[in-house]
Order: sequence, then structure tokens, then C-alpha cells
Amino acid sequence: MGDVRAPLAEQDPEAALGRLPSLLGVLLSLLDAHKRPTTSLLLEAGLGTMSETEQFLDRMNRDSAFNSAISRLTNAVEATAAAGPAHVCSAFADLIADERDTERGSDLLWWLLPYLGRIGRQHGADTGVLRHVLPILHSYLVAGEPHLRARAIDAWTEIAAAHTLPSSLQDLLPALVADRSVGVSSAVARASRLDWPKAAN
Repeated sequence: MGDVRAPLAEQDPEAALGRLPSLLGVLLSLLDAHKRPTTSLLLEAGLGTMSETEQFLDRMNRDSAFNSAISRLTNAVEATAAAGPAHVCSAFADLIADERDTERGSDLLWWLLPYLGRIGRQHGADTGVLRHVLPILHSYLVAGEPHLRARAIDAWTEIAAAHTLPSSLQDLLPALVADRSVGVSSAVARASRLDWPKAAN
């Protein structure tokens, strides 16, 4: 599953930007393929049996290969933002809106939310970037599953460390602090590095 798209996108983000729909299409294909149940090639060919430990290691290897490929692909998409950050964020917003009710569930969002934070931090001063990014993050701050809420908090925190943002995260702190899920609690702790007004502490 080797993929050279990330370094190529870093070298020529404008050319990669023109291929953004294809990059996102490959991303969706990888997420779909990762979700499909698989059987070891040895078992399918009837060439042997696998112990539970071997089956576990086989799944781990498969997950690692997919996660590596997806990570390289999303890095390539992030690199295209150097040529058109608002365009990339708009494409993310459209993709997320289209994918909310698919069988992919929250997998796509789990991958994309951190990249929205990174692009927002790097390009938040560009016209249109935060206009696309912040509504997405806010929607998962208030209504996301705990693991997505944690990702949204981290992304918002990353942007807020570099740009002045609305007080949305600050206003939601009482509810977020009351959330006992480990991921959300850890994300709130990481957000404490922001310079909160005393009233929010």
C-alpha cells in the first residue's frame, strides 16, 4: 500500500490541488476496504489453519497497513492546502456533510478532524478557511460521539493557539468538564494550555 502522493503533494501543491477530488475518492475507497471483513489468504486457499494469536496478528498487520496508507493520503490532502486552503476546507465540509449517514460511520471524521485543526492553524488568516472549519468543529463539540468530541476539542485548541476564535469552546467548558469519557477529559486537559479568561477557570 505504498503511496508517494504525500511527498509529491508537498513538492507541487498546486498540481495536487487539481487532483483533490481523486485524492478524496481514494481516501473513501481505503476506508471502505478497511471495513470489509477479510480472511487470511492461507485460510482461503485451504493451505492451513491459524491460531487465534496468528489471526490477531494478521488483523493487526492489516490494520497497520491501512492506517499507514490512509495517513499518507491525508497528509497529501493537507499538503494541497498550501495552494488553496479554503478550497480544501470547503471540500472537507462537503465530504463530511455527504458522509454523515453512510456505513463508514465516524471513521472519516476521526481522520479528518485533526487535519481541519492543522489547516486552520496554518492557514486560519486566509479568507474563508475558518468560516468552513469552525462550524464543523463546533457541531462535534456539542453533539459528537465522545471520541469525535475529543478530536474536535484538540482541533479547536490547535487553531486557538494561533488565532483569536469565538468563545465557543470556553462557553462549553462546564459541559465538557462534566463529560467523564477518558478521551474528552484528556482533550480538555490539553486545552488548558490556552490562555483562558479567569471566569472560565
